[in-house]
Amino acid sequence: MTLELSLRTAFSIIPLIGAVIPLIGIFVLMSKEQNSSSTNLMVANIGCLIMNGAYCLMLRTNNPSEATLALKMEYLGNFLFYFFFIKFILSYMQIDSRHKTVRVFTKIWLAFEAFALLIMWDDKRREKAFGEMDFGEDVTYGYHFLSKEGGVVYAIRYSFLTALLLALIIYMIVRRIQLRKQGGNREV
Repeated sequence: MTLELSLRTAFSIIPLIGAVIPLIGIFVLMSKEQNSSSTNLMVANIGCLIMNGAYCLMLRTNNPSEATLALKMEYLGNFLFYFFFIKFILSYMQIDSRHKTVRVFTKIWLAFEAFALLIMWDDKRREKAFGEMDFGEDVTYGYHFLSKEGGVVYAIRYSFLTALLLALIIYMIVRRIQLRKQGGNREV
């Protein structure tokens, strides 16, 4: 009984912690001097806050329409988080200011993300983002969830994000190795 109660408490507290941490980051970044890197990181934190807050609401709802609205809000936060976090990396590494193609690519990516978000928010076209969605409840731990399978837009979006993040990680490693070979210990 106490283990079950402890797990139920953990399922309640963990999403709240996930919402509080980005909130602290937002306040810290607001007190710093603003530049494009810090602004991008702050908006990424706002996206993380929205995403975790919506997820917390989804766990607590007992209504499928409220869970669907929470899912829509979660994906709004997801969009803000990934887009602006990657823009933060590009800005911090000064890739966006050195390469015009990166700036053009970012605008095209933004258009795709907006399109994917519109599909997610459109109740008639959501199956392009997700296939079947079922509302469920875990009676043991007292939380609710939407069980969903990825659709075409979902697969394209997450394949792209994975490839982009891997490319950025590889770029940062290669750049760091190049700087060390040049004998400098400068920041990238």
